[in-house]
Amino acid sequence: MKCKVCKGSGKVTLTVTEFGKPGETKSEIDCVHCKGTGQMTAKQAADHKAMEDFWCKCGNPSEETEYYEYADGTHGWTCKDCGKVVQVG
Repeated sequence: MKCKVCKGSGKVTLTVTEFGKPGETKSEIDCVHCKGTGQMTAKQAADHKAMEDFWCKCGNPSEETEYYEYADGTHGWTCKDCGKVVQVG
């Protein structure tokens, strides 16, 4: 199936802003999700969907978060508006 990230092109564009420097730098790289092939396996597509579903997309309008920590030491903050993750580590 066609890669859902690069839409089958095998390439993605990164936009980088460096702290203290004006402007942005754009670089085209091989898509890390399909490894530049433009195609995804069903497992890769499922893994990508799970990753997308993990992160907050509401924009956190209240700007309120809640700290979490798991037994394995993983920690971060979840959005109090939608309950999804806004930051890890």
